[in-house]
Amino acid sequence: MKKIFLFVFALLLIAGVAQAAGIPTAVDPKNEPEVWTQEVYNNSGSALTSGSVVIWDCSSDTTDSSYAYRTGWVTTTATADSPLVAGVVVDDSIAASSQGTIAIYGPVYALCNDSSDGVTVSTCVGTAAAAGRVGDSAGGANTGILGIALASGGVSPSYGGYGGQAGNDKIMIPIFVNISHEAAA
Repeated sequence: MKKIFLFVFALLLIAGVAQAAGIPTAVDPKNEPEVWTQEVYNNSGSALTSGSVVIWDCSSDTTDSSYAYRTGWVTTTATADSPLVAGVVVDDSIAASSQGTIAIYGPVYALCNDSSDGVTVSTCVGTAAAAGRVGDSAGGANTGILGIALASGGVSPSYGGYGGQAGNDKIMIPIFVNISHEAAA
């Protein structure tokens, strides 16, 4: 009986951990990047593809009032540098009204808006003026910063990139997600 109790307790413990945020407890920095993830609910009305930049969707939250504004609902925005920036979709796709995974910290690929956004290596990036895309962060009062561009332009598939165009027109670029905010002066 004691063994059964311990087995059931261990299963419950494992099940609880499976539902937590995905923060690695061991890393291999040489062979695999450390990426922190979080499970979210897609409330955008359409599928979110890998590399899409998402924001917190607090205004549409219809959960119990005691949890409203504190749930993991996300959507996209066409507002540049939104302070509600949440992360980057790392699943192949998150169907509308479904759960999926976003990166909240670490190196990932994000869909760049276009070359007019001025994303270059080592610049801060945020939400772009095109829904679900990353662009150069202009900074300023009450803006969100998604992270830092690690490269600009197409990255060779031999380096884990997607190749593609020489510029940043609607291609996946590597960024380091490290969300921060610039407050009002």
